[in-house]
Amino acid sequence: MPQTQQYCLKASKELFDEIDRQRMLLAGITNIAGVSRADYIRDAIRHYNQYHAEIVENKAQRFREIEEDCEMPLVFYHSNGIDVTY
Repeated sequence: MPQTQQYCLKASKELFDEIDRQRMLLAGITNIAGVSRADYIRDAIRHYNQYHAEIVENKAQRFREIEEDCEMPLVFYHSNGIDVTY
């Protein structure tokens, strides 16, 4: 079994109430006892990491490629926007 690390999650009562509502939604239907908070949070993080790897990282890579391909705009004014010299 891989080594695990412990982490303390501090959150508002409202967040934990929402977690409890979501995790117990299918209790007795797909899972007889429901899902523990820890398992629910682990699963949510795993799904978020998968989404991030598939969607967000690809978009970020495309933005980097676009940024590298774009040329810097030409300077409109010859002297930093000052068109009158004294």
